[in-house]
Amino acid sequence: MATFGKVSNCAAAAAWLVEGYSGSGQDMRLDRIVYACQAHVSVAEVGWLRGLAPHTRSARGLHWCGTFTDYEPDAG
Repeated sequence: MATFGKVSNCAAAAAWLVEGYSGSGQDMRLDRIVYACQAHVSVAEVGWLRGLAPHTRSARGLHWCGTFTDYEPDAG
């Protein structure tokens, strides 16, 4: 089951989707996604992912900076 929340007070629209992966090679797993505005994309990649390997791409749709989704490892 996924957990949702917000990691910042920023109210800007998100331009970036930052995905956080654990593991390596074929064992890589998406553990967290965080949306970030242009001003916070580097903070999102380093701090908001809590040490996970980042992959950043343009966000689609309307999302707000700092919103995140955590995925539990046992969730289908």
